[in-house]
Amino acid sequence: MKNDYNFDLLRRARLSRGLTKKTVARETGLDAATVTRIEAGKTQSPPTILRLSKFLKVNMADLVSG
Repeated sequence: MKNDYNFDLLRRARLSRGLTKKTVARETGLDAATVTRIEAGKTQSPPTILRLSKFLKVNMADLVSG
């Protein structure tokens, strides 16, 4: 399956804010395993990715790799 998103951008945004996956999970209502899967590119559920990107203030358009 082709990876349609640049998930590294989410990881970098999280790290630049000094946030752990556990903190992000708690603040977004996701579980830490889901955050891990998104950052690893193992899930492409747009509503879940949108929730994470909004929290991290990453524009969804910036995540789409061309």
